[in-house]
Amino acid sequence: MLEPNARGAEEVLQVIAASSPGPLLFHWLGGKDRTGLIAAVNAGASDVVPDAIAYDYAVSGGNLREAYLQRYVDSDPADILEVVRMPRGRRATTC
Repeated sequence: MLEPNARGAEEVLQVIAASSPGPLLFHWLGGKDRTGLIAAVNAGASDVVPDAIAYDYAVSGGNLREAYLQRYVDSDPADILEVVRMPRGRRATTC
């Protein structure tokens, strides 16, 4: 997932690593997967347990559902919901 965007991901990780302690906002325009992957890498580097990282990533689709439907109002809602769904066979579970 990161390979086509390796340079951008590397730059984001370098900025995060060099930032001062405190809140930090990062994102890719229109994408949850790369943003989620960067968040997962940072969480893993911060000793967050893998199950918690997977859960957080899995629930992000549900959290983004309404925002995506509003943002892409001219698109087919079924297409939008396919973009924000969890991968087949995966479901969010509580940690």
